[in-house]
Amino acid sequence: MEKTAILITSFGTSYEETRQQNIIGLETFIKEKCPEHELYHAYTSAVVRRILKKRNVEVDSVEMALDKMHQKGIKRVVIQPTHLIYGIEFEKITQTVIQFEHKFEKLKVSTPLLANTEDMMRVIKILGDAFETDQETALVLMGHGTEHYVNSVYPALDYIAKASGHEHIFVGTVEGYPEVETVIELIKKKGYKKVILTPLMFVAGDHAINDMASSESDSWKSLFEQNGIGVKCVVKGLGEYRGIQALYYKHLSEFL
Repeated sequence: MEKTAILITSFGTSYEETRQQNIIGLETFIKEKCPEHELYHAYTSAVVRRILKKRNVEVDSVEMALDKMHQKGIKRVVIQPTHLIYGIEFEKITQTVIQFEHKFEKLKVSTPLLANTEDMMRVIKILGDAFETDQETALVLMGHGTEHYVNSVYPALDYIAKASGHEHIFVGTVEGYPEVETVIELIKKKGYKKVILTPLMFVAGDHAINDMASSESDSWKSLFEQNGIGVKCVVKGLGEYRGIQALYYKHLSEFL
């Protein structure tokens, strides 16, 4: 039987260093794990693709990638999104698949990073083990957040952290709930004097660099400091953690 081809899809980023470390880093990891499978990639953000094209970096959309694979005669495809949740961007991919599935014998979409409770527990452990903290220091994970109902994953992740013995881990979002103000109040109530801020995002791009770690008055770093809390920022995307890469591969392997 023909080997199933793999299409790794990301929102994309125009920050080249984090693109290499996270997106291409995961692609390299998957290639090493699946040497017998052809691997393709696509970005869902048209804005990111246009910016990269101006730098002579051509990246397909999901539609373009699937069309090329069909033209090459590939009949079996599994898509592995790098998205964290079943949100708006994930649903765009599933809608595209509906349009193309008649062109393939097999066209499946694997699951996002935080697909179930077990995934959330694994991610909390990976991140909890990655940072050294003391009794005065909390670890704050900055997620993207969404208006989609699946935003409930973020407060659930915070609850799971506390329930699994990581009481020093707090989860907030840029565009959903919990907001940074809520996280700050909770941390102050618990008596923490310092925080480590790091993104709960596949790539450490614009949100991590500007919304989290910049010196702007409304950045998360500045807001914590304005509340008398010391801050250390770790600008590192989830795609850089070997344990996270392995979890994406676990999801993918269940569909191959």
